[in-house]
Amino acid sequence: MSNYLNPTTSIKTELNSHNFIDQTELLVKLNLRIKTLDHNILVSRPHQFGKTYAAKMICSYYSKAKDSSDEFDKLKVATNQSYRKHLNQYNVIFFNIDREFCNESHDVQKMIKTITSSIKCELQEAYPEYSLAECSYLSHCLEDVYQKTGIPFVIVIDDYDYMIRKNEISVDNASLYLNWLTSLIKDQNYVALSYVTGILPIDNLRVSCGLNMFDEYTMASGKEMAPYFGLTEDFVKTLCLKLHADYKKLKEWYGGYAIDGDYQIFNPISVFDALEYDSFSDHWTTRNPHLHDRNLINMDIPGLRDALLRLLEGESVYISMANKCYKMEEFKTVNEVLTRLIHLGYLSAKDCNYRRKIAYIPNEETKREFKRILNEKRDETSIVKLVNSSFELLNYITSLKSKSVENLLNNRKSDDSCHTNTSIDDVAYKILEALYVGTYDNYAVQTNLQGSSVYKDLVFRPKLELVKPVIIIGIMFDVSPEISLEHLEELNYRKKLDIRFGEILLVGISYYQTNHNYQCKIEKIILSE
Repeated sequence: MSNYLNPTTSIKTELNSHNFIDQTELLVKLNLRIKTLDHNILVSRPHQFGKTYAAKMICSYYSKAKDSSDEFDKLKVATNQSYRKHLNQYNVIFFNIDREFCNESHDVQKMIKTITSSIKCELQEAYPEYSLAECSYLSHCLEDVYQKTGIPFVIVIDDYDYMIRKNEISVDNASLYLNWLTSLIKDQNYVALSYVTGILPIDNLRVSCGLNMFDEYTMASGKEMAPYFGLTEDFVKTLCLKLHADYKKLKEWYGGYAIDGDYQIFNPISVFDALEYDSFSDHWTTRNPHLHDRNLINMDIPGLRDALLRLLEGESVYISMANKCYKMEEFKTVNEVLTRLIHLGYLSAKDCNYRRKIAYIPNEETKREFKRILNEKRDETSIVKLVNSSFELLNYITSLKSKSVENLLNNRKSDDSCHTNTSIDDVAYKILEALYVGTYDNYAVQTNLQGSSVYKDLVFRPKLELVKPVIIIGIMFDVSPEISLEHLEELNYRKKLDIRFGEILLVGISYYQTNHNYQCKIEKIILSE
């Protein structure tokens, strides 16, 4: 079974869903782009706005691996004259950068090498009559297959900006990756269509690259693609009539996103959850709890808090869509932060004139999230204090100052308006939050390796090019920190994470539920191959 070349994707699961939306008219629009000057498309949308489903649908429709007519014959695309012409007529290459990057331990060069070698192997298996061993570059290999078979490729890449958006690679590695994408897609005869998805537009990546061949559709512009990512007003109205639901209230809570200033869409996950559970409450924001977003909203930038408070009051805030910022410390102006929040789905924007837009909070759900985050840090000086204490905590850990770690966590706890932790996840979240700013630029965090109702482990791995210790934190309730350390040693993270050299810092943290105090013990392990 192929993982990259003509993967066996299907939309049958979605077809069987009670809330299936027929958005196959997207395929009609893409068919018009096949083998034209406009065949490179990039769609940027927030989390859970339908990007991955669309990518899956595209693969299933175009791939020559199987006959997928049983999936599409009864859908809207089948009524268009281009339907049969393009159904299952192409070699499809698909990969998800989020998955590939994580599978290769956050190593860009290894990821590129794995994708390249895997696709070459799958092509050779698919076409054993051709010798592809001498092709050094993936683009050469694809061109060779195209010349020999006459079958062009549809290239689908999901979450293309993941590792740059998460700031998990250096500028040099970001350039390496984007240049590789450019060489794979740009001006290649074998590409009939390229379809790329992400959260940020290309001009928000800060890294100079040659990806200038795309027609881009963002949260601020490109209403041609808007009906296929998010729910349209007409669809929600029809859905409300069918289910006897309150359209006005759904729009108030989950609508309001403007594309090109006037075309309105709804947040799909929130609409469906609200109807499923008969509950007008926070759905998308609770599924999307990113610490980066919270810290972005709380940044100590002159005028930012005032602008957000004005937005909460329903006032207009004029902006020019900014670009080329992705590190926390690179956001210097209100304009830059509000632009990023538009792409993340927390704000929307209406057209004002050629150069300016009017930013606004689109609905009640995102308004509640802003209120919640801003209320957590009512005193602006606390933001500076939070940043300083985060770097201080990291320094204490790397300096093996266990008592200082204890004191800082206990003092920080006393600053919280509600510091009682009801579960091990609460404690882990508080520690992760305390370290977030200090580790953001230099460490990648893994939080889901081990855990239960009585313990939780956090792993902070230095980003590839940095010589820093791996930090592994074990958190337990009502036991000594020495027992927490023993727990980490028993789990043998050195082997699990394939750590062969350098330093490992094991940090045992105990939280006592009776008095809500922390205790800490730190141990250093030095490895050499």
